[in-house]
Amino acid sequence: MRRAYMIIGALSLACLSACALYRNDRQYIWDSEYQKVRDLYDQCGSVTVVEQVLREHRWTRAQINEVRYRLAQDYSLDERGIPRGIDRERVVARPGAPLRVRLGSGRAISQPVPPPSYY
Repeated sequence: MRRAYMIIGALSLACLSACALYRNDRQYIWDSEYQKVRDLYDQCGSVTVVEQVLREHRWTRAQINEVRYRLAQDYSLDERGIPRGIDRERVVARPGAPLRVRLGSGRAISQPVPPPSYY
């Protein structure tokens, strides 16, 4: 009888330790909450910024993992949060530095625009 209790105890301990390993894996998020997170990602374009905002709002690690997974699926992101197919890092302007914007090439061809016709 004592042996049966030891086996049951060992099995329950194994189950509890397995659950403890994966308790922060992923957790379901309602679509309405995810839509807000997706809007935030559309505005900032950075998974790390999204994670930081979610931590400030006291989301659990499991919820943040679920957001990372769903954003990676929706936007084809790699494990670092960078869109696949982009081999270079984004150029970020330093604060206070003048921005240089190029609008097309220097050899632009302008075509005449007809006057508007009103009926």
